[in-house]
Amino acid sequence: MEALTRRNYVLVIAHPDDESMFFLPMIYNIMHDANYKCNKSSLHILCLSNGNYDKLGAIRERELHAAVALISHQIKVTIVRNSKLLDGPKESWSCHLIGTILVGYIQKEKIDKQPVTTLVTFDKGGVSGHANHVDTHEGV
Repeated sequence: MEALTRRNYVLVIAHPDDESMFFLPMIYNIMHDANYKCNKSSLHILCLSNGNYDKLGAIRERELHAAVALISHQIKVTIVRNSKLLDGPKESWSCHLIGTILVGYIQKEKIDKQPVTTLVTFDKGGVSGHANHVDTHEGV
């Protein structure tokens, strides 16, 4: 049997629901990994906007927390509130701003003084081609 090693995952998404639409199989596998079950790993979700494109941001925030709670109460969710990261298919996000937010988050969120070991986000096409997803990939 392989020795259990600490793994600290950070999933960077653009909007509430991205975790369910695009990353649920990965989240499921992390949650069922022996390291996670032995409290040797952690999973954080960093959401770069509240998904307020249709003025439903507050509802979408609650939905994100509720969806994650169904998976595990051990997952930490952080939703960024930044007026330069507005949800919308025609909104352009600064890759530099995303990188700055991510670096600050990673430095702040070291778990038991352990660094982030795995960082996950969208592929270069943003999975669905959504501009915010593409910008998230570029910023990460």
